Amino acid sequence: MRLSIAATAALVATGALPSVATATPPPVGKQCSFAAVEQQPPAAGHWVGHVRGGPVGVPGASAVTLTCEIHVGNRTHSAAAAVTETSVTAPGATALEPRLVQYTADASDVVAVCTRVVADGTTWYGSGGTWSSDAGSSCLAPLWPPFDPGLYDELPPAAREGTGYALCLVLALSPVQPRTTCDSTPFLTEVFATVDPHACAAFVAARPGVAPVVIDEGGDVYVSGELWWDCPPYQPVAVP
Repeated sequence: MRLSIAATAALVATGALPSVATATPPPVGKQCSFAAVEQQPPAAGHWVGHVRGGPVGVPGASAVTLTCEIHVGNRTHSAAAAVTETSVTAPGATALEPRLVQYTADASDVVAVCTRVVADGTTWYGSGGTWSSDAGSSCLAPLWPPFDPGLYDELPPAAREGTGYALCLVLALSPVQPRTTCDSTPFLTEVFATVDPHACAAFVAARPGVAPVVIDEGGDVYVSGELWWDCPPYQPVAVP
């Protein structure tokens, strides 16, 4: 049976025929990270620390949820996780505030942090600076043992300048610490010039956010009062 254009349109409007769905774009922003310290004997192999993630934005999405996982003994999204923490669900953008976590791992174990974003029913898996729809893709395996990136700020100014380019690029795109740590690094200015137009536009569209995530009119994202993403014009970075 052949349908006229008017009849087909009527069926689509009533839901009798499937409509063409618009694909949800991949997220922009920061993926998950964690830092932990090993407890000394008699609790050797027992790690305590925190995991955090985002902010992430998905333009046009009505519901965005971020999940951060720590995997021990594997680095695949679909494999079993030792730690799972999930953010608040919010329109457009969300973030996972630091959560206290603990897990068990030997020195020989692979430990990885996995990022998963669900936006309007579409799931994206993160690895480094990229996103995939494949649950079998690899998570990000950080340096072992997990380290405190805040140590970068304790380096003498000369050493900080010499190591800043590579370290800030890794930390900012991993990401392990707030964007503002690296805003003063000249090389990163060019990197974020390509990232910010997309990320900041998504954050502006998602404002004012849902607690604990607050987004101001410029796209700056605050989590529990702490600046997590700095959009132009950048806020000054304090140099000790």
